[in-house]
Amino acid sequence: MAMKRALKAVINRASPRIIPRLRFLQGLLHHSPPPLKAVALYRVSRYFWVRGHRILARHYENLLYYRCGCTISCEAEIGEGVWFPHPTGIVIGKGSILGRNVTVYQSVTLGRKDRTVSDYPRIGDDVTIYPGSVVIGAIVVGKGTTIGANSVVLADTEENSVYAGVPARRLR
Repeated sequence: MAMKRALKAVINRASPRIIPRLRFLQGLLHHSPPPLKAVALYRVSRYFWVRGHRILARHYENLLYYRCGCTISCEAEIGEGVWFPHPTGIVIGKGSILGRNVTVYQSVTLGRKDRTVSDYPRIGDDVTIYPGSVVIGAIVVGKGTTIGANSVVLADTEENSVYAGVPARRLR
């Protein structure tokens, strides 16, 4: 009950223009397929985070986890055109940066190597990351790169190339 009161207080402080959009988005989020729902919930969560509504941002981040089975931090920066065809199991850490038109398949992890270091990956534009891949540390994945299934990327990648393996190596 306390959470409900806290959410109402944040909504009441928000501008009157947000309320109709919020109701529209809630309807959209309850009746849409998981890929659309995952992107929409992240966008709503990020919207509130950027505007300082931390409680609402975390609420939608948790809703994303319960509705789609993925953990995408509202603190991560994700560009336009991102797509999660099968969002189950995706983990995107709070400092990760994804470019435009990135496709991330199920069970992909983008995060830091160690708890003591907060270095997260930067994913370039037009990148495809296939299922089960792990991209960790302060690395840069170049524009147009494809990362194969179940790969572990620990170093920077070149643009317009294909990486696969454990640890990931350039294939072409």
